[in-house]
Amino acid sequence: MKKDKDDVELLGAVYGTVTMGAGATEHLLSVTKDPSLRDEFTNQLSHYRALEAAALGRLHRLHERPDDYGSMTKLMSKAGIKLNTALDASSSHLAEMAIRGADMGITEVEGAQNSCPDASDEAKHLATALIDFEKQCGEDLKKYLR
Repeated sequence: MKKDKDDVELLGAVYGTVTMGAGATEHLLSVTKDPSLRDEFTNQLSHYRALEAAALGRLHRLHERPDDYGSMTKLMSKAGIKLNTALDASSSHLAEMAIRGADMGITEVEGAQNSCPDASDEAKHLATALIDFEKQCGEDLKKYLR
């Protein structure tokens, strides 16, 4: 069925995006010294985990397992984040990195939405919730930019 195929593709994009976002946020959380920014990242991580569980639950109901979402992509992303934070761990730089990551996530999920017009309302709602969350994260982090 096209709907199930579109659901799997869209939910896979959501799952991959939230796992990448959660991993990046965990690292940023580990290097920030700013208590306020730490609170922002902690809240974001909690929300990423909730979205991750929702996407995974829906995939399981479809008897699907999420793809590993590019082990090499994750590894390179992690290395890039470590290098970037080693060079500059200021709150402004960490916020800028998180904003860029959120923008990449939005682009990824919006592309998946466009590719999956027959996805279920539940899958579309989850994708939209992620996009809205990523946009809000970007807005919330702008106050740390200098």
